[in-house]
Amino acid sequence: NLILIDHTEAFGPDTPISRPLRRIEGDYWDRVLALTRKDLDAKLRPWLDENQIAAILDRRERMKAEIARRTSALARAARISTR
Repeated sequence: NLILIDHTEAFGPDTPISRPLRRIEGDYWDRVLALTRKDLDAKLRPWLDENQIAAILDRRERMKAEIARRTSALARAARISTR
């Protein structure tokens, strides 16, 4: 169960990713990557303003960068350990 009390951190435009990403389900991440600004506007505009929706997309970009960085590090480690 997920109980959301305060959305300030979830939708704030300058909110950092507070915890390192350890694991993310592939199907879920594929759906996150497929979301467009148009999709988010259509579903969230009644509750979130432009900056908050932009913050979601910005956070996704930061998550993508972190996943790419960690994936690259793991790939380098695998190449090193198999030689």
